[in-house]
Amino acid sequence: LQEKGHSVFLFFFLYLNTHDHPFKQLFGLIEYKGSKEYFLKEFNDRANKKNKRTVIIIDALNEGEGKYFWKNYLVNFLNSIKEFKNIAVVLSVRSNYVRSVLPENIEVDFPLHKLEHKGFKDLGLDALDPFFNYYNINPIVFPSLENECYNPLFLHIYCEAFQEEYVGYRGWSIVEVLERYINKVNNRLSLDPRYSYINSLNLVDKILREIAAKFLESKSYSIELGELYEILDDVASPYTSGYRELFLGLEEENIISINSGY
Repeated sequence: LQEKGHSVFLFFFLYLNTHDHPFKQLFGLIEYKGSKEYFLKEFNDRANKKNKRTVIIIDALNEGEGKYFWKNYLVNFLNSIKEFKNIAVVLSVRSNYVRSVLPENIEVDFPLHKLEHKGFKDLGLDALDPFFNYYNINPIVFPSLENECYNPLFLHIYCEAFQEEYVGYRGWSIVEVLERYINKVNNRLSLDPRYSYINSLNLVDKILREIAAKFLESKSYSIELGELYEILDDVASPYTSGYRELFLGLEEENIISINSGY
């Protein structure tokens, strides 16, 4: 985009870690001291004169504090930019965080043009090297799961499961991988201020066992949302006041997937 003459601002939300207004945080990263109104007018006019666009890209809305406050700020943020026709906004969010991060019915006021990132599709296995290097995993003993590993989140489950305890590991049990991953997810959710429960209760494992029992009972691979709430009520309500929101954490961690109609 820059090579074609467009002005581009790229922000990684991982580095925006307060609950301040997004513009305040963005301006802090680029050390801009002016007002929001002047900034938008200035870069809209610059783009208009060059017959180009100013593009504001915010990557990973779900990172950092994003999952806690974008629902409150995003509509206001986009409304501030809406009148400036030469400014475009590009946002990225993991699909499993959409429900947590984006305000409901946002597309009524802001029609979104959606693009889905296909992960490592059409790339060779050498594209996985950064994962192996980051998690210090020997690719020679990595499981032969090529199709599955083209999904970065699926690959992340494997790598994270053995990140801390991997030392010359020579065997890969899918059961062991999933057990380790569930334990790590349980630890993260127990520390999340939205739920805040004692880690040793292992609520994630208990919830998943109840969901699996429902699957067996109904001979199906899905349950209705009302049934999920019943499980959360039975299993988690004695231990956390945020039990009804736990489904968001489970969805964010790719433990469950919630589809319309259920």
